[in-house]
Amino acid sequence: MKKLSIAVVFAVVAVFAFTSVASAHTLRYGTAKKLAIKLGKKQEQKDPVRNWSIRGAQRQSAHQLTWIYHVNYTDGRTCTADLVVQYTTKSNGKPIAKAFFDKPTITCE
Repeated sequence: MKKLSIAVVFAVVAVFAFTSVASAHTLRYGTAKKLAIKLGKKQEQKDPVRNWSIRGAQRQSAHQLTWIYHVNYTDGRTCTADLVVQYTTKSNGKPIAKAFFDKPTITCE
């Protein structure tokens, strides 16, 4: 009976240990939004931008969030694109969050 109760305790501890590891790799909204804003500012430095905004965050998975990126250029063009922030893994296996524009979704008027 004592061995059974010890086994149950170890099983419960193992379950909590694995769930905490899995949830630790969930991309947090605040972290993702900071990276999305950083990418928007970087784009503003690259191109002649009048103004830009991100709207409508949608969680695609535990590891990915997507925003709609709107930009008005000084030459009068208006463009929209999906701005994606997602976890990827480095070569050493550690997760890292990256932000990028989803190129097939870029449309300009």
